[in-house]
Amino acid sequence: MVRPSQVYQIAVNILHSPLPIMVHASIQRNGVEIAATYQEIQEGIPEKLMMKMPPTSVPGDYRLRVDGNYNSLTGGQAFSNDTQLVFSQRSMTIFIQCDKPVYMQGQTIRVRTIPINTELKAFDGTVEVHILNPQGRIMRRWLSRQSNLGSVSLSYQLSDQPVFGEWRIKVIAQGQVEEQSVFVEEYYQTRFEVNVTMPAFFFENELYIHGIVQANYTSGAPVRGNLTLKASFKPINKYRQTSGTFENVPDRYFTFDEYYPSWFNPFERFQESVPVLRFFNGTYKFRYPMSDLLQYVPTTAEGVEVQVTATVGEHFLEEVIVGYSTARIYNSSVKIHFAGGSPQVFKPGMPFDLNLVASFHDSSPLRPEQLQGAQLELRGDIETRSSGRRSLDSHSFKVSPDNDAIWSLRIDLREQLYLPRNSSDTQHLLNDIITMRFFADFRDAEGHTAHAELLMLAHESPGQKHIKVWTSTEKATVGEYLVLHVQTNFYIESFNYLITSKGSIVLTGDELMQQTIKTFAMRSVTKFDSEGE
Repeated sequence: MVRPSQVYQIAVNILHSPLPIMVHASIQRNGVEIAATYQEIQEGIPEKLMMKMPPTSVPGDYRLRVDGNYNSLTGGQAFSNDTQLVFSQRSMTIFIQCDKPVYMQGQTIRVRTIPINTELKAFDGTVEVHILNPQGRIMRRWLSRQSNLGSVSLSYQLSDQPVFGEWRIKVIAQGQVEEQSVFVEEYYQTRFEVNVTMPAFFFENELYIHGIVQANYTSGAPVRGNLTLKASFKPINKYRQTSGTFENVPDRYFTFDEYYPSWFNPFERFQESVPVLRFFNGTYKFRYPMSDLLQYVPTTAEGVEVQVTATVGEHFLEEVIVGYSTARIYNSSVKIHFAGGSPQVFKPGMPFDLNLVASFHDSSPLRPEQLQGAQLELRGDIETRSSGRRSLDSHSFKVSPDNDAIWSLRIDLREQLYLPRNSSDTQHLLNDIITMRFFADFRDAEGHTAHAELLMLAHESPGQKHIKVWTSTEKATVGEYLVLHVQTNFYIESFNYLITSKGSIVLTGDELMQQTIKTFAMRSVTKFDSEGE
């Protein structure tokens, strides 16, 4: 993919050539060359060619063409190839922010736009901003606005009778267009508001679902009136929403244990069909048994979303305002899984890592008291083409709250099978492995158990040649060295490496391979770290 004003690198390495080769690279649009570079390359010396896309680039048929020619008396072409490229007009990211999503008549729309390039640096050019009403008419525009330290802040005053609907804010920078929608509605602030606050989620083994209802006037004074609470249910899984499982689940109304004054007899004055808290004084903390709420709900591991709706009626103004809050009810059972999913691919003869994570069913972390004294057992089997199935040694782990229920285990089949290091029979046996299966059993301090399985498939190589690259640096930091390891099961004199970020080459090099394992370090630069992995 190519973008306007971007600099792109081409890594060139001539593996075998008796003479130097003049390499010519070019980017063409509709058959016309718009960027080009050339350099003489010798065998075994990697080089990088750089080209810059014009800032005025427009969509079209883009291709990368690379030619290699001998500069000798006889001359001649060594190679030639062209590749289809994808053009993207997006050479930056334009953020558009407003102070709120909905405006009313007479208010001021405050807009801030922040354009940044692919290196996360501020765009130093000019931008054009338009404000359009729902009919698409331009109500205000700012041409060639220079950014102030990367941002452009503007405001627009709405009239007393604007066109209501969806307004659009359009920002144009270097030919790239971004839009943000806001709504202008005719509304008037209510006399009071009702807020319902609950935790984000509950577990189904908890005794109660709880929260707080608050109703206040715009002045902050509490609202006195009556209150009704009800709970509605729907599945989190979208498939279950259409399967009909929840169609007949009724709303559950909360009951109130309220103390009435001696002079008040509700049974003589009112006959309500739903429970009502008659003396509501602005705040009410509710708590309802989880078993009563879920006795009619078909809960499964996917979880259920509960919405608690509070309806407050005010006596003096005779107004009724509704507020609600949602929370999710998850399965409380624990689970353990192998990071990376199943199946995975391994390379015979090379160590590999197994990563396991124990958590609740919704992937939330386990409680520290559950991990105190918990146990994890890991066992495995291998299957070979000739000798059938063999079992590996099992591993037991003591769990503590310090490791956050995350384990990483390095598996070396030579050690697991007690094979000699440098032996042709060892390599033959390792290459004979077809699949491996690992089984993990977890038991927490409260007696909950979980089981997981992992299937691993051997990497297919016609010549039984494998190469593996990994890093021992857990957290790469800008300006610090990144340690890399390269391992092979066959002899190579040297290897070339290439590091890309977002599809662009940022670093190339070569290293001599003196043994089957090579460790080297490279220093991460600012551009490499800011652009991605």
